[in-house]
Amino acid sequence: RQSKYREAVLSRVNHYRTAQAKTNGGLLKIMQWGALRHAANAAFVARMANALGADNSAGDLLAFAKRQLDYILGANPPQRSYLVGFGRNPPVNPHHRSAHDSP
Repeated sequence: RQSKYREAVLSRVNHYRTAQAKTNGGLLKIMQWGALRHAANAAFVARMANALGADNSAGDLLAFAKRQLDYILGANPPQRSYLVGFGRNPPVNPHHRSAHDSP
């Protein structure tokens, strides 16, 4: 039964790495809204696949995860960090509905 879930994780991460659309800067393009959360989650799945013993002989899984996180932290075409308070030119007025008590 565990192999069923392991294979699902490996299949998903292989899709992310090879078939999923990406921006010109290499960020996964899953949905327009909340793109960074999807990229961060994909990086997490890649790390988990590596921990589950996926074939990472070429280092592809960890390199993929690192590229997604590096993009979020500033290694991207606009050369800006998307993490509030971190790196070069980070967001200063982020939108967070529940933090702003928006309806």
